[in-house]
Amino acid sequence: MPRGSKRVKVIQNYIDGKFVAGQREFADVNPADGSVIAQVTEADRDLVDRAVQSARKALAGKWGRASVRERAAGLRKVAEAIESRFDCFVAAEVADTGKPISLASRLDVPRAAANFRAFADMISAAGIESFQTETADGKSALNYAVRKPLGVVGIITPWNLPLLLLTWKLAPALACGNAIVA
Repeated sequence: MPRGSKRVKVIQNYIDGKFVAGQREFADVNPADGSVIAQVTEADRDLVDRAVQSARKALAGKWGRASVRERAAGLRKVAEAIESRFDCFVAAEVADTGKPISLASRLDVPRAAANFRAFADMISAAGIESFQTETADGKSALNYAVRKPLGVVGIITPWNLPLLLLTWKLAPALACGNAIVA
């Protein structure tokens, strides 16, 4: 947002498919010039609880039943969405972190999209681990690995690489079928 602009964007929490305001806000300040680029809604305990309940609901619903193929396709769509709005992501990273455009456009944003694609590829390529052995009494036994999501995963994103490190946490957690509160 240009310096001196009177209109400041308000970033709200996104819970259960809706934008939700909190009781308090804090300023997101561009470290390069000190301008306020947005007011960010703070999530209090009640909003965090609502987000966790929403994530649990997602696990009990369609997301929790999504196949590996469906999850991988979803991750690839996120990568495509980042790439289709490349300039917006670069501008947001530059304003939020104060880093040079060249760094955000060559590292942060391309890597963010690549993370979603990489974890989509990883889960698509993961095989089923199973093997037969004999029990102590000579009977045949089948051993296998069961991969289940942990459930709701809370993600904390650092200030210095917000997009890049968010995607390093978000993509694998989603790939494995977890629901996220970030």
